Amino acid sequence: MYSFSHNHNIGVNAHKHLPLPQKNRQAHRKKRRAYLVVFGENCIQSECKLKKIQEEVSVYRPIISQKFQCPVNNFLKEIHDAGIVNYTLIEVEKEERLAYKYNIQSVPTTILIDKKGEVLHEWHGYDDEDLGQLKFVNFIKNSSYSIRPFSEFRRFERRYERIKNQKRTFVKYSMFNNSRGKREKQFLSQLANAYQKYDASIIEDYLDDDMHYSSMWVFQEITTKQKYMDYLAGKLKTMKNNDTKIEFELVKGNVHEYALQVSNQQTIEGSIGFVVDFNNEGKVVMLNITAQSFF
Repeated sequence: MYSFSHNHNIGVNAHKHLPLPQKNRQAHRKKRRAYLVVFGENCIQSECKLKKIQEEVSVYRPIISQKFQCPVNNFLKEIHDAGIVNYTLIEVEKEERLAYKYNIQSVPTTILIDKKGEVLHEWHGYDDEDLGQLKFVNFIKNSSYSIRPFSEFRRFERRYERIKNQKRTFVKYSMFNNSRGKREKQFLSQLANAYQKYDASIIEDYLDDDMHYSSMWVFQEITTKQKYMDYLAGKLKTMKNNDTKIEFELVKGNVHEYALQVSNQQTIEGSIGFVVDFNNEGKVVMLNITAQSFF
């Protein structure tokens, strides 16, 4: 059985994007672009290695059943026969980084992503009780998404990576001017205030809509203001319910003028704390929790 979830990248063996009939192109362009990715495995190689893998590498057991079957091929054949051809098959053994990034625990796992790589929908497994995978097929055919070639996603991915790198290098040109130091000090003081009062709204007006947040405890970077506010509000609520207190100290840094050091928590790297970067408008575009050596 496969399971369906809402809102929870890749060698490419992609099927070519088939052209639409002329009369359908206008409606097609109005739909939101999306990319259909199926994480699978090479079933022939898996069968040959099955016994050795099961004995020696227990981490693979969730991926390969003890009685060998090939649900990936079954899934792909049935959706292809139903007319779903604009997908990309990714072999998890060849793309371990992406499989790890999307936390692929079993195959097939199918994800529908937008041009930023955000997961729109996710399906797990092959539903052997649904002949023809009709639930999945009907969802794709009746959705408001325009399934595009995966090569197009790759172009968007490179573009967004360039934008992120430009934001990160902004600090190189404006690191130690007085106005920047004042902004750092003011924002980090308010961030400490938000944690101490369990109120995320205190810092909301300081954040750029396209801000990014990363932490050694958050596996995937948070990429918008709204998502970060939702994350922070939930975290502060949990801290309040558990009566968790964090002590902060505003310290001078070598890379940044100021950092907000967490004075009552230590890691194997030593002290940790928040550092912040701003754009030309004075809004926060990057907020990181990092080790003291990066202050």
